[in-house]
Amino acid sequence: MASGLVGLPIAITYAGWTVAGIGMGIAFPTIPRTVMGTTADGAEARQLSSSLLMDTLGVAMGASLGGASVALAGNAGAGLRTGLAGAFLLGLVCAVLVLPISRRLPHLPSGQPHEPAEVRSPGQPSGDAT
Repeated sequence: MASGLVGLPIAITYAGWTVAGIGMGIAFPTIPRTVMGTTADGAEARQLSSSLLMDTLGVAMGASLGGASVALAGNAGAGLRTGLAGAFLLGLVCAVLVLPISRRLPHLPSGQPHEPAEVRSPGQPSGDAT
């Protein structure tokens, strides 16, 4: 749809979304894998549920902000092209903003088990003598 608005051939759209789909396929399992790899036995569901909630809310917020961009552009008389450009710009800005945060993810070598950190219940002492 967006390539039709800017006059690009449909083949470029397919190529672009193929590359984007491969990138999403590679990047998407990174956070759940990290969560599962750093969680103590028995606490996987609790930790993964918050990760999946974050994923669902992120998709909902992205779709709503993109829709708002299209609606605002339409109401201002700027047209669909401007609204779609605003939606993609919002996505780009969000990606740039979270890039520094992504460096905080622990490195988990593939194929090697990770020793999970001890998970304590709230109010449970840490076991430190300090």
